[in-house]
Amino acid sequence: MPETLDATSDATPASDAAEHATIVRDLALHAMAALRAVQHMAQRAFEPLGLSPSQVVVLSLIQRGVDQPKVLAEQLETVQSAVSALLRELQGRGLVARAVDPNDRRRAHLRVTDAGLAALERAGEVWLVTAAQRLAHVPLEDLRATSRVVDLLTRTGQP
Repeated sequence: MPETLDATSDATPASDAAEHATIVRDLALHAMAALRAVQHMAQRAFEPLGLSPSQVVVLSLIQRGVDQPKVLAEQLETVQSAVSALLRELQGRGLVARAVDPNDRRRAHLRVTDAGLAALERAGEVWLVTAAQRLAHVPLEDLRATSRVVDLLTRTGQP
């Protein structure tokens, strides 16, 4: 009885590498377009709340325990002056409070105020509705695959 070959046996390491490179290039281009689309989607979603996507991220990080401006800048991979500007705006609106560390007067601790928690909750609700509307017509199989890829891409410190 003759041996049958499956469809993958035609692939060579060189053709696999070429296909890999092509797919990575396509994904990189799609990722840039997706990044722009998500950024615009977030701006439109949060605008009625008077928040920017960056402010929502900062509120979320503080709410999760990142309580120092320097650490926020590290988490956001940005300069501390940009974080300071965001914090001034959030403090001015009563969404974030800053307290001086009694053990080190040079260090400040941040916390989300009750008004900030309410704003963050509303932002989360709006974002979920926005995402659900945007993804409503995507087949479940595609959502699963996309979720796996996004998870791989967003793991900190992972290759």
